[in-house]
Amino acid sequence: MKKKILTAAILSALMIGQISLFAQNAENKTATSESKEWKSQISEKDWLSDKAISIKDGAFGFVDNPEKKYGWIESKEKFPFSQNAEFCIDFKSIKGCSVTLQLQIFNENKKFIGAVEILKDLKESGIKNITFQSITVDPKTAFVNFKIWMKSGNQGANVEIKELIYKY
Repeated sequence: MKKKILTAAILSALMIGQISLFAQNAENKTATSESKEWKSQISEKDWLSDKAISIKDGAFGFVDNPEKKYGWIESKEKFPFSQNAEFCIDFKSIKGCSVTLQLQIFNENKKFIGAVEILKDLKESGIKNITFQSITVDPKTAFVNFKIWMKSGNQGANVEIKELIYKY
């Protein structure tokens, strides 16, 4: 008799747990359907670059300066941070260099407080999807932007990006 009551209690608890999980998933889907999205191609309109890098037609590469081994581009806009955010970048080609993608983090006043490397020393093209749930950031993080570093000793090195998408 005790065994049947215990089994019934466990089943009831599991059913209640499942019901609350279903309710939580429904809430998450509602929040996701209201999410925002930023799409960009590499252009001077949306991106800044250091003096070692030139931006042109969806691509960026080193300006003719064989002494420069590093260069970067950075999204001009800062976006609200969400631990549930997703980022997708489609590298059409990476030639003669490696690429590192950083998530730059800012507090509520948009003051820079640090950076996290999301992809490091990437040398192969393709689509890369990143979920922010796996990224640890400062608890004061309120805004983010993206910085792409290019490392090379080769003249003519360049990176072509088809599209970037940030869903938050």
